[in-house]
Amino acid sequence: MNYICNKHLSTTQKPPKISIGVPIHNGAHFIEARLNSILNQTYTDFEVIISDNASTDTTEKICKKFQNNDKRIKIFRQKTNLGLFWNFKFVLDQANGDYFVIANVDDLWEKDFLQENLQVLESNPKVVVSMGKIIRYGSVDKFMKNLSDKKIKRLYKKFRQKFRPFNIYSVTGDFKTKAEFCLRNYNFWIQFGLFRRSELQKSMLDNPFYGWDYALVINTLRYGDVHIVDKILMQFYSKGASGKGIIEFLKQQKLSKFDLFLPNAQLTKWCIKNIGIKFFIKNIDYFIRLNLLTMISTVISVIIEKSVIKK
Repeated sequence: MNYICNKHLSTTQKPPKISIGVPIHNGAHFIEARLNSILNQTYTDFEVIISDNASTDTTEKICKKFQNNDKRIKIFRQKTNLGLFWNFKFVLDQANGDYFVIANVDDLWEKDFLQENLQVLESNPKVVVSMGKIIRYGSVDKFMKNLSDKKIKRLYKKFRQKFRPFNIYSVTGDFKTKAEFCLRNYNFWIQFGLFRRSELQKSMLDNPFYGWDYALVINTLRYGDVHIVDKILMQFYSKGASGKGIIEFLKQQKLSKFDLFLPNAQLTKWCIKNIGIKFFIKNIDYFIRLNLLTMISTVISVIIEKSVIKK
């Protein structure tokens, strides 16, 4: 066993309707607000599965304080840093509920997030994931115009903001139609929505690559549609503390230099293998653009990293 379990569990206890996964690494600055936004939900039949990914700050201490007051919280302490993919998979594997949602440490929910999305899934069996609209919190202007940033880093932030639009859409139709729409419209914020757990588990990938979360979302589209509730239900942190940059992710996964400069080549290969060569040819303009943009983004990231090291 590569983790330490600290949970309250009864063998006669009825499984909760919803499982909430909280994969976390060094999230002490955010975890208290995050857990409060979960525990203050109007819908209460859920479990909270925290996987502390070998944090070196006070994350574990804060989580245990919350657990002492709420028996719905389960804490797992990983002995080594698994990486984002494996920590995500871990909390999903521990889930007991009919529905599952991932809760990034730095994002927040409105009080009716669970209730609104659950109502959609319970009333419409064709929907595999439900999500509400999103707003940013934290000072976007301050983040984008940080005076301590060098010119190249400010350019990089603008570049990423331009090509990672803050869009979220309902999607229906056949699998390939939905997959094409999500790819072309960057409709991947839905990964933070409420899923049918069994369908999400069936969609899980075997191994990580850059863009695995896109592939996971695409896989779930085989099992149903995407529904967006027409109200704001989530606040996304502007700086994205829980997200990992390209360089950090690739280093952590010990991938090749080819992957370093063409990180989305693996996602492209995955799409060819799992959706088909005809789909790839039809959308070849998208895949060329995707790979060029991520290559440029990676080069800028390398330049920024080297400038930081020189300091």
